Amino acid sequence: MTAKARQVRALEKLHKRRKAAIRRRIRSVTLGWAMAGLVLLAAVGLLADRLMDPAAFPIRELIVAGEFDDREHEVLRETVAEAVDGNFFGIDLDDVEGAAESLDWVRRARVRRVWPDSLRVTVEKHRLVARWGNNAWLNDRGQVVEMSAPDQADLLRLAGPEGSAEDVLRRAHQWAAGLEDAGLQLKALTLNDRRAWYAVVARAGTGAIFSVALGRDGVPDRFGRFIEAYRSLPSEKATRIDHVDARYPNGIALRLNQAMNS
Repeated sequence: MTAKARQVRALEKLHKRRKAAIRRRIRSVTLGWAMAGLVLLAAVGLLADRLMDPAAFPIRELIVAGEFDDREHEVLRETVAEAVDGNFFGIDLDDVEGAAESLDWVRRARVRRVWPDSLRVTVEKHRLVARWGNNAWLNDRGQVVEMSAPDQADLLRLAGPEGSAEDVLRRAHQWAAGLEDAGLQLKALTLNDRRAWYAVVARAGTGAIFSVALGRDGVPDRFGRFIEAYRSLPSEKATRIDHVDARYPNGIALRLNQAMNS
């Protein structure tokens, strides 16, 4: 064997030894990382068990925020407390929010954790702006709310077919402004099943009420003609109105009460 051949063979052996050494180091590092991963997983598991342990990190305080009276505050606290099932980390915030929103006067509830042992429940009540039909109410977003609200009996009365609440409330807001400019107040507005509009208004100062039929077609124009005609009436006649029919194409018809007719 020549000197050059011996040199090549020696280099091949050296290369093989280096490759074997590298493989051993890789196996050693891989095994080390695997062991470290197992230890980490075990630690995470133990930590998770600890965090979810009902006896650890208990909820000690409920913070209730919002605008409500003492009775509502008490009922809300009781309702939320019954839904608290779990410790600080394990509690389901959606369940707590759902419990708060199950109260008919609650429009929306938001719950968040407050370290280290509290829950903060922020509640927004329905803001009732009108009575809807005979057994329900409307909030300021035009949503129908079924609840007991005896202290809201003097609100505007609205009614209409299913799904029309938002439209009826929008019309009520529009027409209330026009009526106010004419010295009148909207007391009730109804959209019947035939999509015809009827209103009840009161004369400012006297409180005398009368009804207004606006029908189905061209209602904004009819409403405008009614306001214009009412403004032109003598005060003595205006106070005796019992009913206004604004469904005519070019005018309105008045029905006067008996005191006027006598």
